[in-house]
Amino acid sequence: MSLSVHELREKCFDENIPVSSLLRMGLNVARKHGLQEFKEWALLELNGYDENNLDDLPDYRTVLGKIVAFSNRIIPAQHNPKELRPLRKVTFVDKIDIIEYCFKHDESKYFTYSKQLQQELQRIYNTNYVFHLKVGKLEYHTIIDNVKYKMFELVSSLKTLDEDVLVASRKEDRSHMKINIQDSNIGILSTSEIAQSTLNVEISTAPDNSQREVIAALEAIKDAITTSQEIEQEQHAEISEMVEWLKDQAKLPTHQRKRSIIKPVLTGLPAALNAVGGAAKIWDAWGDEIMRFFGLGG
Repeated sequence: MSLSVHELREKCFDENIPVSSLLRMGLNVARKHGLQEFKEWALLELNGYDENNLDDLPDYRTVLGKIVAFSNRIIPAQHNPKELRPLRKVTFVDKIDIIEYCFKHDESKYFTYSKQLQQELQRIYNTNYVFHLKVGKLEYHTIIDNVKYKMFELVSSLKTLDEDVLVASRKEDRSHMKINIQDSNIGILSTSEIAQSTLNVEISTAPDNSQREVIAALEAIKDAITTSQEIEQEQHAEISEMVEWLKDQAKLPTHQRKRSIIKPVLTGLPAALNAVGGAAKIWDAWGDEIMRFFGLGG
């Protein structure tokens, strides 16, 4: 069921709703209002960030852990002076549902310092104990809260939009005169765009066979998802959103594609498709080709 902006805004305050579920709901709202930037952010939160390309990683994904020492037990350092702040930073690229799981089950993570940093910490604290960086429930909660806050900012910015006005404006947009050029790769253009220079550009950037095949394969995967009875409706929406976004990226010139987002989305897609028999078979046949097309295959 599609939520209104107001309903999604109210759910941002509900502590019983996982943030991963909020993001999936938000994807539907983002698609409805054409919020491409938000869609890409939500997909990264749901699928995880590319650890080899952190350009899209939000600041809130870097948190300050606690320096602790190990002897026969865990000993919190008596103080964490400001000069040690760089040694307390840790970055999380995991899917948001993994972070939520760690928060819910109070699973702490311990990160080991290098030999050189160990010696420096032992000098500062005047001890021979082995030091680690601990990240626990508080730090996970910081990330989760920031995701919820960004969600709330989104829906708050949309709350004044009147749904009827939006529908009317879309109808007005569609009422503009269009020219459909049959049997060509140009598609539907508004009359204001019909200029020789524009047509030349469109024709020169017509998709090659591999592009057409990849787009067709992704469309077939989406169709299989849509007709599947094997997964819940919420999963339908999430996986379909991933595939639809990949289709949009496939239509772009290579230099315009968002590789840092494509990689985690494609990495997580096969596992998601395993639950959908028909889509999984298509992926088995076309997965390698799709990965190569996006520059991720061997």
